[in-house]
Amino acid sequence: SIGLVQASSLGKSYELGARTVKLAKRALHPSDKFHEVQHSMNLISDKYDINLTIYQPFGSQSYLSTIVSEGSAPIRIRLSPGQEHKLFQGAAGRMFAAYSTLDAAEFTAQLDRIGVSGDKAVAAFRQLVADDKARGWTEDHGVTQRGVAAIGVPILAGDARLLGVIELVMFQRQYEHAPIAAIVRDATHLAQEVAGALGRTA
Repeated sequence: SIGLVQASSLGKSYELGARTVKLAKRALHPSDKFHEVQHSMNLISDKYDINLTIYQPFGSQSYLSTIVSEGSAPIRIRLSPGQEHKLFQGAAGRMFAAYSTLDAAEFTAQLDRIGVSGDKAVAAFRQLVADDKARGWTEDHGVTQRGVAAIGVPILAGDARLLGVIELVMFQRQYEHAPIAAIVRDATHLAQEVAGALGRTA
């Protein structure tokens, strides 16, 4: 084994190995200047007892978790760096879709990968992500995982290119009573910090 793929500790499946994660993280922050970002993520995670993940594009058909911060609650959703997801999957995926530069055929093909097909469904999804982009964040309620809610906030370069997405994950029952506006505001400030860090390591 060379560490690219390994058996998952979470079940009968496989996940990206340490070598792939190391390569991805090196591409994301080769100078290892993300300690302040990790600290800021931890502050938000502990403040709201939620999980935060920074996702980056991984190839042309998926995105990869690169930095993770878990809340301090005794019962929490476990996440880990190196998990790969379909490009338009979940709250983060909807934000990737909102800023997508894929042509119509490629866009439709990515939707088909997450079970969205047919002219009406595709049109509805396009309108949904257009609304998300205008609002500045996305949300997912149990679509990716039952009982789990997620918020996606874009990480934007100075020219409005999408560099990645911050996803904030919590149980649905938390979401129903959470100060969503405050969470989005803190995540948006964090996204600006991440974008600045990415610029320093470019």
